[in-house]
Amino acid sequence: MGKKKESTYIGAWFKFFEDHRKDEKDTKFIIEDDKETYLVYMYHKGLEYRTIIKATEEQIQIFKKNIDEVIGVKKMTIEEIEASKILQMPIYQM
Repeated sequence: MGKKKESTYIGAWFKFFEDHRKDEKDTKFIIEDDKETYLVYMYHKGLEYRTIIKATEEQIQIFKKNIDEVIGVKKMTIEEIEASKILQMPIYQM
């Protein structure tokens, strides 16, 4: 591929992105729901571990009742959620 042909492709992509760019205020990326993010503490065979679950209050209560290994549940703050994203911890949805 020659230099001129490459610059044409780059120019076309740049034009496409410029034409289709939207303001963040106009676009909603977050789906609003009634789910909260919880940090669930669990203990199994001598090991303590944590997992992050996004669920409703009722779903967490059912989860706690049905899983014997759960030793605690804490609603996460925005700072804790951001820290978990930096650590690349998976967030499970119910």
